[in-house]
Amino acid sequence: TSPCDGKVVIFGEITSDQVEQVKGRTYSLSGFLGMDWKTCKTKPNSKLYHVVLYLAPGDYHRFHSPTDWIIGRRRHFPGTLFS
Repeated sequence: TSPCDGKVVIFGEITSDQVEQVKGRTYSLSGFLGMDWKTCKTKPNSKLYHVVLYLAPGDYHRFHSPTDWIIGRRRHFPGTLFS
C-alpha cells in the first residue's frame, strides 16, 4: 500500500548508510534520519527496509494513512533539502 500517488523507483534492505535515490543520487541515511541508522534497529536480528516513491509534478502530493495514528515526534533539519 502506498500513502500517495507515485512510482516505486527503488526498494530493498538497508545494509549501509548510503541509500540510492531518484535520478541516481545517493544520500546518507544517518543525515536523513538525524541519527545513526543502526540505532533504529530494535532487536539484534531485525532488518530495516527502504522504498523511494517518485512523485511526478502531476501526481497527487498529499499523504494518507490506512490507519489512525498520532505523530509522536517530528524533526526539522534547517538548510538541508532532500528533493
